[in-house]
Amino acid sequence: MYEYFYKNGGSKPSSSLVNEKRLSDMAPCTHVQWLGLVQDQGTVSIHHAGRLQNIANTLPRPSKQYPSTLMFVGKASKSAALRAIYCKSRISNYRNHGIANICLDPKTADDAYPVLIANASPDGTAGTNPSSAGEKCHETTFHPLDCSSNLDVIPQRQDLIDTIQARLLAMFVDVVCIFADDCGGLPGVVAKLTTWAKHNSASSLPSTVRPRVLVVTSMPGEIFDSEVLRFRSQLFSTATFSSCFFSLNVINRLPKPRTASKSDFTTLEWLLAQETIAARQTRLDSHTLFSSIHLATFFEKALVRFAKMPKTTFNFIRASREGNMVNSEFQDHISIFLSLSLENKLPNNIPVPFIASAIMFNSFPPGMHCKYHITQCFCSHS
Repeated sequence: MYEYFYKNGGSKPSSSLVNEKRLSDMAPCTHVQWLGLVQDQGTVSIHHAGRLQNIANTLPRPSKQYPSTLMFVGKASKSAALRAIYCKSRISNYRNHGIANICLDPKTADDAYPVLIANASPDGTAGTNPSSAGEKCHETTFHPLDCSSNLDVIPQRQDLIDTIQARLLAMFVDVVCIFADDCGGLPGVVAKLTTWAKHNSASSLPSTVRPRVLVVTSMPGEIFDSEVLRFRSQLFSTATFSSCFFSLNVINRLPKPRTASKSDFTTLEWLLAQETIAARQTRLDSHTLFSSIHLATFFEKALVRFAKMPKTTFNFIRASREGNMVNSEFQDHISIFLSLSLENKLPNNIPVPFIASAIMFNSFPPGMHCKYHITQCFCSHS
């Protein structure tokens, strides 16, 4: 049984790849590691096996399916929840060898809006999964992390993991679910979220699409309200917290002497679904809901940029134009076109739609134009 404390915070709250292995004859990949951290003789590299692209390749309509990503942070309590809520997923059966694991919720594979489940440990048990590093089922890349020139000091391993989670993974996560019992209680959650917030968000997207935070606690009901109020006060006293996270909600799972069952997580499952729907709608409203193909591509670009410049902002619009930059004469062409329209005294309803359609079509990479029917581009609105 749950007690639920909810208050919506609203909008307040390539360098060359080293050791790249391309394998032409690959077996179906069953690994789930999203990212790993490799340290060797003073160098630090991010290990990447193309998980988002592998997931996209398994979807029936990847260009027309728009995933939401939920990241669960914890240990034993988290694993119990994952086994209960996502019983058909492989995610709860894998230890956190890397910075995070990620897989598709198989129940949503055919949906227009699939759900991706990410899994991370609060103490950063990170490395390369020894059982997957040598497998021949996926490409493996190591991205050297430039710590010396772009970070103030060479950070410790846990600091590196926090930086990667806050400035890279968080850009692609819709809901963060943290299990307080696995993090040292609410004080441990405060420490973790404060650390992430101090790194600031690296995303150029609107603040409304920052991750929504859902914290799961387990404490006596009579102290729940006062503890949560203190918890929220501590977090919102951090200057950058509200700019890094869209909302903060807390749910209490009353302590029970017996082993947890699926029914114990019914309310949590429902709340996760509500947060996911709300996050998806926000992305729809801001035109930042990406298909699985685009999500995987953006992540690849963000990873490469982060490895080279960890402290810089990732600009999604500029990244989408890589290899398809705006022609330097584009502005001059529009200016000449407008001048000719004025000289010929054309009404505004002729040149304006023409220019708007040219800008819109120019914004898409080559090969995407065939995905749009002409009536979607030229329609009247009353």
